[in-house]
Amino acid sequence: MDMVDIAFQFNDTLDEGRQQQIEASLRELEGVISVHLHHGAHPAMLVQINPERVRSEGVLSQLQAQGVNARMIVPDRLSAIGAH
Repeated sequence: MDMVDIAFQFNDTLDEGRQQQIEASLRELEGVISVHLHHGAHPAMLVQINPERVRSEGVLSQLQAQGVNARMIVPDRLSAIGAH
C-alpha cells in the first residue's frame, strides 16, 4: 500500500473540542491512515493517506465542509511554521 503525507495549515484558531471533532471526522474517511494535529502559533495537521482510496483534495473538501478555513501546505513546511 502506498502512503502519502499531506499537510494543512489552519487560518483560524481551533479550541480543543473542535480539533478533536475535526480529527475524528477525517479518521472516518476511507483511505485516511492517520491524523496528527500540530499545535502552535499556526495550527497545522499532518494527514497520512492511501492515495488509491482518497485524494488530498477530498480531505481538504471534508475540512471545508466542516467550515474549517484551511489550506494545503508542503509537509516539510511544518517545521518552518513551528509545528514539531
